Amino acid sequence: MSTARTVTLQDGRFHVTNDPNGALGCLLGFLASPALTDEAPAAQRFAADGPGLTVPDNLVAARAEPIDLAELPPEQVPADPSREWWVLYLDQPHGEPGPSAIMIIEGDELRDLLRAAGLWST
Repeated sequence: MSTARTVTLQDGRFHVTNDPNGALGCLLGFLASPALTDEAPAAQRFAADGPGLTVPDNLVAARAEPIDLAELPPEQVPADPSREWWVLYLDQPHGEPGPSAIMIIEGDELRDLLRAAGLWST
């Protein structure tokens, strides 16, 4: 399920390879905003036992529980559900048609992306 991704910052926005719906780039953007960096650092939010992030009407990034994994489309269910997985739900912008974007990512890979974006400090 995991593929190597890279992070770039272009025109003030994060772009992540293999992020077709922009969920990871959006998450990085929210985490880089001053309002959130003052609240709780990414290292606290996305530690293995961290609370993740919820931005009402926009994005949820939470540790995946077995029930969450069971609700995913079959092609997104990880081969080893016992590992540390995070689920990202990205709502469509207001007025845009279509379902929410859903992405699953392993915890270590998510933290690697946070480091690559300069958002992880311990």
